[in-house]
Amino acid sequence: MNATPADIAELRLPPAVVRRTFVLHTAAILGVLVLFHVVTRQESLAALGGAASLAALALVLGYASTARRVWLTLSSSGVATVGYTGRRIELPWSAPVTLSPSRRSGYKGHTVALQGGGLLRSSTSAVFIPAAISSTPEFASQVAAWAPASHPLRTLVAHAA
Repeated sequence: MNATPADIAELRLPPAVVRRTFVLHTAAILGVLVLFHVVTRQESLAALGGAASLAALALVLGYASTARRVWLTLSSSGVATVGYTGRRIELPWSAPVTLSPSRRSGYKGHTVALQGGGLLRSSTSAVFIPAAISSTPEFASQVAAWAPASHPLRTLVAHAA
């Protein structure tokens, strides 16, 4: 995508969604640690505290990276993201794509994939859009500004409204 920076919308998960996920994961890990302590009758609270500290550190680092991560880039050229391998995936607006509900990284959303590419092609040429992003006004306005009338993302935006 050869768009200028002014022609690009970088979309992140809303902070409330990231916080809610962080709180749920923190509660689950602390619950497991307390349950482990009760079930095993572990005498050492220091070991439990150390494990809780390491878990908290991992969660804080995960929270910070998730809050900063750009999940999706929209531009006049199309839709783009960075896949799990760090490779940039770009789908031009003119490409024939399919839209299907999916779940990745613990988030519900939709996958936009090139049509007829086979299993390998669809896994390396697909963009995941979390529902928390696709339901934002910014996403809706950018899709309305750039996507052709027949693009499946327009349907997604219409259903979210």
